[in-house]
Amino acid sequence: MRKIFLSGLMFLMTVGMLTGCFNSGEIEEISSDNPVAENIALDEADAKGQQAVDYLLAEVGEIAEFGQMIEDNNRENGTDNKLIIYINGEPDPLSSDSYRAFYYDIYVGEDLGSHTSRYATFLVQQDLQEILVDDPISGEYISLADWRNQ
Repeated sequence: MRKIFLSGLMFLMTVGMLTGCFNSGEIEEISSDNPVAENIALDEADAKGQQAVDYLLAEVGEIAEFGQMIEDNNRENGTDNKLIIYINGEPDPLSSDSYRAFYYDIYVGEDLGSHTSRYATFLVQQDLQEILVDDPISGEYISLADWRNQ
């Protein structure tokens, strides 16, 4: 499972910077053409996953707002919590589930040190044309517009 830590304040002030990626307990840096990332070479699968994350960050401003809230809480409470984003699943063309076949499953939450707290799970279509949101109440995937109206 890949984790990408993102400082909400830095994201808002400088369009952000991804600070690293945890993969089997080892830190692996990740990049893309997006200015939120550092320039490190990636294999093709990582690059496609990074494009999905970049697209999500560009289209869902609420994630930056959530990151800012975390930073504000850190300043007020003397904590060091972080916005956490990780790819929980990649498109699997062999899957009979259309969501698993064509979408990246991306977890967004807060890293509290001892555990994480989920903000939302997003499905980003592999061709970067659609974002869906996992509705934890209904168990269904809903449109970004419907999520915003809840």
